[in-house]
Amino acid sequence: MIDLTGTHTYLLANLLGLPAVLAAFVFLRDQRRLLLLAGMVEVAHSAPLVFFQGRYWAPERLFGVAWGLEDILVCFSLGCLVWAAAYVPLRRRLTINLAVPIFVRRIFAVAALTIPAAAIVWLLGVGVMGTLIVVMILTAAALLVMRPGLWRLSLSAVLLYPPYYVLVLFVGSWIGTDFFSIWDGPELWGPVLFGLPVDEIVFVYVFSLCYPLIFGFASGVTIRPAGRRRP
Repeated sequence: MIDLTGTHTYLLANLLGLPAVLAAFVFLRDQRRLLLLAGMVEVAHSAPLVFFQGRYWAPERLFGVAWGLEDILVCFSLGCLVWAAAYVPLRRRLTINLAVPIFVRRIFAVAALTIPAAAIVWLLGVGVMGTLIVVMILTAAALLVMRPGLWRLSLSAVLLYPPYYVLVLFVGSWIGTDFFSIWDGPELWGPVLFGLPVDEIVFVYVFSLCYPLIFGFASGVTIRPAGRRRP
C-alpha cells in the first residue's frame, strides 16, 4: 500500500495539484489544446530532475527510481497551470496563431540555446537550482527583447500561479509527515519560510516569469492593447 502521508509525500503533493489541472481543462475549453501542449512541453523537462536528486532534494518515488511518475505529473501540472494563469486575465485580448511546425521549431530553437547555457553555468560551479534559475532569467530576458509585448503573460502568471503553488506545498506539509524534509540536499541556499526552502519559492516565481514567454513565443501569441476589440 502506498503511504501518501509518510514515504510518498512527493506523490501526495502531485495528487493535490490534479484538481486544478482538471478544472483548467473543464473551464478553459477553448484552450484545451494549448493546455495539453503546455503540459507536454514541460514534461520533456522532467528527465533532468535526476540531476536534482541528492543535490537539491531526495523525495521517495514509486519503485525507488530517480525519475518517475511523480516528476512527469509535477512538470505537466507546472506547464499546464502556468499557461492557464497567464491566459485567463488576458483571454479577451489574446490572438493565438498556433502552427504546429513553427511551434516545434521554436521550442527546439529555445532548447538549442538553453541546454548549452545550462551546461556552461553548471560547469562554472553553480548548483542545479541556481543553474536553472539563471538560465530561465537569461531566456526570459532574450525573449522579452525579441517579443516585448508578451510581458503581460509573465505578469499574469507571476501574480496568479506562485501563491497557488506554495499553498499546495503547505497543504502537503500539513497532511504529510515531515513533507519539507524531502528538501535536504547540500546545494540548498539555507533560508526557509515556515519550513519551505526559499529556493523553491524563487524557482516558481522565475518559472512563472519565463515559461509563458517561451510558450507564447512558440504559439505565435500577440496581445492587443486594452480596449481594442478584435477586428
